[in-house]
Amino acid sequence: MVRLGEVISAIESSWRTKSLRLEMHGRDHQWRYWQSGSFRRLETDPGDQVQISRGEVCWRSSPEEGVIELRNTSMSFGPPEAVVDLRGFLAGELTAAEEDEVAGRRAVRLIVKPRAGLPTYLAQMFQKPEAEVWVDIERGVGLKTSHAEVTAIAFDEPLNDELFQAPGAVNRPEAPVRIAPHEGTRLTTEEAIREAPFPLMAPTKLPAGTRLVTWMMWDFPNVKWMGAMYLVEPGPYCAISLHLSTQSGPDGPDTKWTDLEVGGKLVKVSRDEKNPLAPSWARTERDGVIISLQSALPPEMLAEIAASVERL
Repeated sequence: MVRLGEVISAIESSWRTKSLRLEMHGRDHQWRYWQSGSFRRLETDPGDQVQISRGEVCWRSSPEEGVIELRNTSMSFGPPEAVVDLRGFLAGELTAAEEDEVAGRRAVRLIVKPRAGLPTYLAQMFQKPEAEVWVDIERGVGLKTSHAEVTAIAFDEPLNDELFQAPGAVNRPEAPVRIAPHEGTRLTTEEAIREAPFPLMAPTKLPAGTRLVTWMMWDFPNVKWMGAMYLVEPGPYCAISLHLSTQSGPDGPDTKWTDLEVGGKLVKVSRDEKNPLAPSWARTERDGVIISLQSALPPEMLAEIAASVERL
């Protein structure tokens, strides 16, 4: 019987994996995923979607959009990337149960519960009283959850660098790569209200000393984003980023989102430990507008700010 300490050590050292290739099946989707250092590639079916991250450059390809290039941004790589890094589970109370073989690997069923004494916002990250994941005993990556299962996996193989180059357009090989704008257009509040293609929203409840730095507008292919940057001062120096759109919002972290009810309004919150400068996320919807906020403030506080958003 494997000892829990061995499983924890494997999870803690999983980041040292040089490269990884896996196939994963969910209820409605199948994924093929490659990882080499900081480079990522994900293929999703159905949908013929391809996502690639290569340093400061990311690409997204689909039959509907063609190929879009994004710079200096993060991209979520869905369930495969989530099971590759289980270190977030180490904040919980862990129990190692029975062993079995999954995708040809020796695995143990790990039961995870919120640890007593956790701050409320961390305890709420656990969607249920307990969760479980089958963990590769040797390498510390997830192999099976209640929603998806790895069917093939390989570690430390030499991966062709072409996997992490700009993809070709699906069904439209002649289509050019469209570059999403990195620099947005700065606007005053009056200009933002006038330029927004949807009702402009802003929080009405902010920490004392918070000031609006600027409104921004980005014309991405097929979608326009509006946003604002707030600065919290004096006190804990940090920023609050606001994103508004009617079609999509920033992907945010690939970890679980937790539903919170704030003043009768539903807000989703999460934390992205890979972004120490602004790990907290909150998301809600109002009058057809998707509202996303990101900051270093605690998720509970960010949820209250999101719930206070009203039309200007």
